[in-house]
Amino acid sequence: MDETKKRNPPNRKRPKKICAFLYEEEYDILKKKCEYTGVSISAYMRQMIRNGVIVTYEPFAIKDVCFELNKIGTNINQIAKKVNENGMASETDFKKLKKEYEELFNLYITKVIGVE
Repeated sequence: MDETKKRNPPNRKRPKKICAFLYEEEYDILKKKCEYTGVSISAYMRQMIRNGVIVTYEPFAIKDVCFELNKIGTNINQIAKKVNENGMASETDFKKLKKEYEELFNLYITKVIGVE
């Protein structure tokens, strides 16, 4: 049997194989990126080819952002209740809401997107 057919059976979903030579440092970087994203080298390369980027989310970061978002939602409801009862809300309420929004935005940028 032809050696190529042994390695590449006709029912294989991805019949094309590539080979790349890397310096040790490049290979170490690639392995670390794969470990960090939780995918194999093949999956990492396919995602990079298709998307140019690999997005990963750490569960604790999503949990933190959701917690902060819930706090802001609660504050919005409290402000809406005051407006309905009194016809107005205090400037302090809006400043507090703005501060929490900024904290949420910073949390999202640092933990979910990964920009310091």
